[in-house]
Amino acid sequence: MIYRQATTFDLEALDKIHKEIFNEDNQRWFLLQINDSLYRIYLVKNKENDEVMGYISYQVVETTADMLYFAVKKSCQGQYAGSNLLGFSMEELKKDGVKKIALEVRQTNLKARNIYKKYGFVEMWVIKNYYPEFKEDGILYVWEDQAKWLY
Repeated sequence: MIYRQATTFDLEALDKIHKEIFNEDNQRWFLLQINDSLYRIYLVKNKENDEVMGYISYQVVETTADMLYFAVKKSCQGQYAGSNLLGFSMEELKKDGVKKIALEVRQTNLKARNIYKKYGFVEMWVIKNYYPEFKEDGILYVWEDQAKWLY
């Protein structure tokens, strides 16, 4: 698998995955994110066939990043593409000086919650009715770079 930051050449593939997972068109938003220094989009590609398997996007303000979207094609789930992409993106964000990452996730998304815990995210609190279209609560997770405590 290949991990890298997304470019404008990836817009169609990113939007296709977004539509499959979230059932909405997001191509214009991806274009804005790719061209704005406040945002980072990372992706994972299949080395064999050059297929984009998934992506993760963040908004970065100073030393804090907010995860906006994290999606892996259904046909590519269970291959560690998402888990490894999260690890890769965290390392890239740390290189940019990020010390804290926050995200919200559906309470029933146990697969994602387990991946976040694996990478050191801590459950902070439940956000009631955060996902009203699903009538579901969200959970806020936060990761903090422990290296900052060594100084």
